[in-house]
Amino acid sequence: MADIVLVTVQGGGHFNTGMLFAKKLASQGCRVTVLLPWLNPSGMTTDIANIDMRALMESIPSPRPAFIFPGVRKSRPDLLPSSRFPTALPDSLRKHLDVLRPKAVVLDRMVMFWASQTVEERGIPKYILYTGASAHLAVMLSFHGPSRSGNVDQDMQSVVHVPGLPPLRWAELPLDVVVKSHGFYLGKEGVAKHFVHSNGILLNTSEELEGPILDALHCEYPEIRCIPIGPLYPSSYLQDDRPSQEDIRGTAVSIGKNSEDSTALVSWLDKQPTASLVLICFGSFIVLGDEMIRELAHGLESSGFRFLWSLPSPRNEEPTAYLNRVLPPNFAERTSGRGKILTGWVPQQLVLSHPAIGALVSHCGWSSVVECILLAGVPILAWPFLGDQLPTCRHLVDEYKIAVDIGVDGVPSADDVERGLRAVMEDQELRNRAKQRRKLVRQAALSTQPGSSGHNLAEFISSLAG
Repeated sequence: MADIVLVTVQGGGHFNTGMLFAKKLASQGCRVTVLLPWLNPSGMTTDIANIDMRALMESIPSPRPAFIFPGVRKSRPDLLPSSRFPTALPDSLRKHLDVLRPKAVVLDRMVMFWASQTVEERGIPKYILYTGASAHLAVMLSFHGPSRSGNVDQDMQSVVHVPGLPPLRWAELPLDVVVKSHGFYLGKEGVAKHFVHSNGILLNTSEELEGPILDALHCEYPEIRCIPIGPLYPSSYLQDDRPSQEDIRGTAVSIGKNSEDSTALVSWLDKQPTASLVLICFGSFIVLGDEMIRELAHGLESSGFRFLWSLPSPRNEEPTAYLNRVLPPNFAERTSGRGKILTGWVPQQLVLSHPAIGALVSHCGWSSVVECILLAGVPILAWPFLGDQLPTCRHLVDEYKIAVDIGVDGVPSADDVERGLRAVMEDQELRNRAKQRRKLVRQAALSTQPGSSGHNLAEFISSLAG
């Protein structure tokens, strides 16, 4: 039985994927210890009962960059970078590794800068868990990889060619890769060495999700071992048309408080016609500005489609007052017969698995994209903002043609929104491609054939058992 230490971080996509990975390992006989720099233990919860896994939650100040970006949660004084983290994390990790003596350590890519040396000093095999899209990794390596591909033109007016991706405009590049002043800037000195000196990069993806990108990574950077092992969901998600509520509750991570009981929400969904609903959800980080919300609301109303909209209110504003302020006058009353607005967090996995869902309006965060393809198999109306959302959007729109975007530049108009909604809800070819992609992704995650995600994960575990 392999002992594995996973070091992950707070943040919906990172924490959720890390816990899914840990549970997947534990379900296949590994002993997993999760080390987590933890500031607010009540902020996220996940069921870890009945599996051989334990969480060591350290009170370590985490670096939380403070920056302002349109459409993203605004900075707060408590999000300033912590000067203690670069020493506190290695000290904590060193202490636990000396006691646990694991077969391998898996580092979330956001902690690899501070934790890699500690793992290497002890001669323990080190893997990187890359929770974002491979599209993001491809862009980062094109700018900061061990050997530049040579075809990345840094003229701000040019089109950028990244191996494996459709042509990107500069507005579609992740700012955390190309702009040094960005709070999450990843182009740190020696970023490539963390990948080259690792035993492999574990990717929550598959050939069926990002095949052209993975092929390009293998070709361009043979010194970096990329291992697709996703999607990292239980087998019940992959085999059944609709996972049970119990399966989902035991897997999903809750960020904040859901706005209503999930049983009541499912009851409401059960009353909606099949594939009739547009789910609008921008994850745990993105918050639309007031103008964005109003344009989206006008386009949604004009389209006539049924909808379920996750519209969380700011912490300092009462939900009803917030909706009255940001939505067009009497919007809720006019659409009450065909729509529901939730001011808390939507249990997205539970909703996407319901047959009433016909499309997703999304920021193209990787977890949301994977869940949409895997659970719903429906088209995406893409509205990306930052990070891997931008190149992921372009990949889904231009390469696989299972999404429609409503622009990266500025605020899309109500007409743009309505046109996009009609495309994802009425274009049958688009809808058929989304269903076929779902089938392929599920097969890859379950398959034991060489090269498949299921085979790659089993091989990773087997390599540590000796």
